Amino acid sequence: QASEAIKPLRAALEADSSSVSAHYGMGLSLWALGRHEEAALSFLEAEKLAPQKAAYPYHRGVVLDEAGKHLQAVAALQNAAKLPDAFSKVFFALGHACRKAGLLEEAKQALEKYQTLFQAEEAERNRSLKIEQLISNGQAQLERNRTREALSSFERVLEIDPDHRLANQYLAKLYLSSNWWANARLHLERLQARATVDSETAYLTAVFDYQQKRMGKALENALKSKRLWPGRSELRNLLGNIQVALGRPDEALEEYQAAVALAPERWDFRANLESLIRRLDAKGKKVP
Repeated sequence: QASEAIKPLRAALEADSSSVSAHYGMGLSLWALGRHEEAALSFLEAEKLAPQKAAYPYHRGVVLDEAGKHLQAVAALQNAAKLPDAFSKVFFALGHACRKAGLLEEAKQALEKYQTLFQAEEAERNRSLKIEQLISNGQAQLERNRTREALSSFERVLEIDPDHRLANQYLAKLYLSSNWWANARLHLERLQARATVDSETAYLTAVFDYQQKRMGKALENALKSKRLWPGRSELRNLLGNIQVALGRPDEALEEYQAAVALAPERWDFRANLESLIRRLDAKGKKVP
């Protein structure tokens, strides 16, 4: 429904002429309507606003080539080919535009580059699909309490991508729950080596530190996880345990209360809270 898209896209550009997505959408709509020169201008505007994005000069080149402006198409596609995110279709289109423009040697080189990139992209797609299937298999096996099979699936992911975040997290969690500390440490170290540490990694590291009785480190990692995901009941219960171990009952009480409020069905969280309340009562402390 390209013709219906024109009006809202034009309104968007009137509201914000620097909207790359609106210029790009306008280019796609005009192209679908056969208005090639106008489409090329819209793609050019998107290209000016986002000069490091290969998709915009690529589409401009394709549109110009369809309009019979082969040399202009070659120039646009050569711009796209120079960019770091240039994909295989850029070189495919460049090869055909060069051929139509009579640039046969350039056409040959572009199509050879296309073949190389296309094969690499196919390999990456197959790799990603294999990883996705193994992760799904591992998750399904965990739901059926088939821990050994789940471990195998996640380990196979790491054979393809040793730094895969989700597989390392699942393995760390499984090894922590089985008290296999050396294995858990290996996967936690891989996760901590990433540029940014997410809430799950910080939480699992805090669990490991707590089990190893490194309460200072456990508190540091648990608080890091809390900043990223304060509504996680298991984390708040863990923080309560850590604060108890550090001799801070008031802080522990707050964490246990939060854990129970977040997961009232967890009897173990409630047991921790009630145990601490009894201890505080025995010391004559009033519990809010």
